[in-house]
Amino acid sequence: MQILTVFIAVYALYASQASAGCYDGGAKWGNKDDAVKKLTDACSSELVGNYAPGGDRKACRPGLGGGSYEFEIRNTNVYSIYISQDACVADLRIWIDNCTYGGKTGDMGDLGIFKRGDPNSGNCGR
Repeated sequence: MQILTVFIAVYALYASQASAGCYDGGAKWGNKDDAVKKLTDACSSELVGNYAPGGDRKACRPGLGGGSYEFEIRNTNVYSIYISQDACVADLRIWIDNCTYGGKTGDMGDLGIFKRGDPNSGNCGR
């Protein structure tokens, strides 16, 4: 019973963090399978690796049928961190799965890591 209680508490914390940072309007994700595919691609190249304190990386991918998906990770800690591909996908997929218009963590980030996933109606590099 205690394991179930802990699981529910962790899940509630995870879900509340996602919904707390959801955007209220703007472009929608559209085809979520495509968004996850583009996120996985971005996490396997630009977004994976070591982040120095204050280090920030962004990636943009064209969306299926127009628009674009922007992803960002920033280290707000005073020490370096490593973001693996799996952690990148898991952390940024929250916004695709739980937020119609994308979202972000607070400015100081979640555990010192700022994360943003944002669908846009315009193209990358606009």
